[in-house]
Amino acid sequence: MKRLPIRAARAAFTLVELLVVVAIIALLAGIALTAYGSAMEKAHSVKCLSNLKNIGQGVALYLNDNDDDFFSKTGGNGKPWPQMLKDKYNISYKVMRSPFDKVTGQRPDVESGANVPVSYGFNNDCYDTNTSKWTSTSELIIGAPAVESGTVLQFNGKATQNVTINKPSGGGGKKEGTHANRNRINVLFGDGRVETLVYKDYATTSNEEGLRRWNPLYEKSTR
Repeated sequence: MKRLPIRAARAAFTLVELLVVVAIIALLAGIALTAYGSAMEKAHSVKCLSNLKNIGQGVALYLNDNDDDFFSKTGGNGKPWPQMLKDKYNISYKVMRSPFDKVTGQRPDVESGANVPVSYGFNNDCYDTNTSKWTSTSELIIGAPAVESGTVLQFNGKATQNVTINKPSGGGGKKEGTHANRNRINVLFGDGRVETLVYKDYATTSNEEGLRRWNPLYEKSTR
């Protein structure tokens, strides 16, 4: 007996079905990109904390060699602190570059010369003080990413400068951090500890806790 050929029925996609498939693919791509972006931001934050920890260790070595005197605003031995940490304590300029600092395309990605990018800075009130007189070192913020004010996250520090950090204004909707929608930032404390904070909560004038965070001699100066 002859077998009749079986024809496989083929149905073409309708326009509606095609649009549904495209929408599903776009949704899945969006979810994947969001997850990737979140993971990358977390990785950047961990790297930033590591950089601050290394800088803190370099500061500790510097203080040990200089009778606990913090860096001078005018630069010790004619050098700003980034150059001093690199030349004498072998802290690489790469450690002084935040992963949130998009150097490529914005600033020269170089390791020598006048334009070496430095992303971190120190608390301006700590310069020219003796750390043995600091109070509340576990709360005192001495270093953080030196983020410029404004709506766009940017860094302008260089190795030829004594880079300082902008103190948060506190309150309001101003965003001054590096990540979590610019609400959070990593900081280095006077005791060498590093932590992620909601930066704007520690303003210099709005509360006593904020003053302790920023004034190295706050408690002693008010007795």
